[in-house]
Amino acid sequence: MILLLDDVEKVRDLFEALSSTTRIKILLIIRDKQMSVSELSEKLKLSKADISNQVSFLEKVGLVETSYLPGVKGVKKLVRLKEKEITILLGGGFKEG
Repeated sequence: MILLLDDVEKVRDLFEALSSTTRIKILLIIRDKQMSVSELSEKLKLSKADISNQVSFLEKVGLVETSYLPGVKGVKKLVRLKEKEITILLGGGFKEG
């Protein structure tokens, strides 16, 4: 993922996503393999609802992708890392205004 520093809202959203210890832990856990929301919930000792909210935030900023598979008790939501690298370019034409 490449972001221009000029894209203030996207950069702000990315930093907001990375300002949460829980969201950073999720990224670290799934960096090598996808996991379900249930597995993340067990590993982090947080509710599935909380993990799902955190995953939704990470998905909104483009750091993770989710998919659904049939599970034992309904549908299983899988989470995988979308970006392994983020580059923020300082150059550009930001104008105060």
